[in-house]
Amino acid sequence: MPDLGMHFRNVGIDTTMYASSWFLTMFSSTLPLDIAFRTMDVFLSEGMEIVFRIALAILQLCRVDLFSLDMEGILRYLQHDLAEQFDQDHERLFSVAFEGIKAENRLLRQRLEYLEQESGSLADRLIDKQVSLAQGAEDLVTLSHEMAHLRRLHSGVKEQLEEAYDTIRSLLTKKDDHVDVGVQIDDTTMIEHIQALQEELVHSQGRETSLRSNVKDLSRRVDELETAYKRLKELPPENSIANIQEELIAVKMREAEANLSLKEVRQKFAELSNEWKACTSRALSPVGEGANDSAYSRRINVKDAAAASGRIQELEDLLTGVRIREASMMVELKEMRQRVMELETQNHMCCNQIRRQDEELKKLAAEHEKCSNTEKDYQLQLLEERVRANDLESQLKELTVLSKLDEAELLHVNGELKNKICELESRLVECWTREELDRSGVIEEDTEDDEEHISHVFS
Repeated sequence: MPDLGMHFRNVGIDTTMYASSWFLTMFSSTLPLDIAFRTMDVFLSEGMEIVFRIALAILQLCRVDLFSLDMEGILRYLQHDLAEQFDQDHERLFSVAFEGIKAENRLLRQRLEYLEQESGSLADRLIDKQVSLAQGAEDLVTLSHEMAHLRRLHSGVKEQLEEAYDTIRSLLTKKDDHVDVGVQIDDTTMIEHIQALQEELVHSQGRETSLRSNVKDLSRRVDELETAYKRLKELPPENSIANIQEELIAVKMREAEANLSLKEVRQKFAELSNEWKACTSRALSPVGEGANDSAYSRRINVKDAAAASGRIQELEDLLTGVRIREASMMVELKEMRQRVMELETQNHMCCNQIRRQDEELKKLAAEHEKCSNTEKDYQLQLLEERVRANDLESQLKELTVLSKLDEAELLHVNGELKNKICELESRLVECWTREELDRSGVIEEDTEDDEEHISHVFS
């Protein structure tokens, strides 16, 4: 109340003029006895601070009246009229005196409740973060187990592919081991139909060469399938089913062409066989028109016929060998076709498995990356929460330290005030004793000095 203090200084009123009797008599000389007794009770329970609060409450409630009075009126009002002012309403004085304490207690209580709520919410959030981190760790362990299972499946598929490669290599080696035994006929003494048979034999050998070229084409097709499989293994398949179907159609077309050529070769062999039989029958038939020839000419014909029959037998053996080689080549051709079909089926199955595995691996990689990002986000949030919790803990510690310091300071001030009150009480007793013994001017001077000292202490 600086305006009221300025007014007191303007009219020439000092604090000791009205406050000395308040503090010496504990308001018993100014206020009604009920209020004085209650003030004494509160003083004994709460301490020295209540005396100052009641004094300030009196000045605050009477400030309007005090502004309108001069020096004498103010002194008379504070010494005699206060009893009438608070005689009917005791609670108003104490409510104003306790208003500051209630406000401070309410603020402190609200602050403590807010800090308790904040600490509880932080504890709940920390627990939630720990639970979410534990769940993320369990998900990572599950994903690692699934990845290990997929790696084992992939290794099994690779072993199956290596076995298929070994089978193909053995077939190719077996094919290369076949050695062609070519038979050349250089007999210029044979008759024209034997030369024709030799030409047909050469033509059949050409057919055999064409069949071998077909076998080489099939082996090349196997190599192409291996290359395509490697490419499918390295790269993700794109329209693999349609390409394999087109390749199967092409293989079937080539197989039909090979079957047609085999039919033509067989038909040609049948024609050659019939022709050969006709020629041999003509060569070995007796000549009816040469009955009148000499015995010498007959012996020559017999020798020629024997030589021709031996040569024909040799050609027949040669044709039989060619047919056997043709049959073996056909069997090998069928085996190669069967193997090609098996390899195509295995290739198709492996491509599907690899495609599914690639899709699963991509899905697992995406989930793993997602889990990693989620874990990083959770770690960042946890770090932020820890920093925030540390800040709040530091603030709480600071507030606790400040409250303890304030409490210690208040206790120290309270102790000092109690000591001062004891000193004042002793001086008051001394003053009463002096008044009883002697009411001279010396004692009055001592009393004025004491009042000045008391006003100086309370100011």
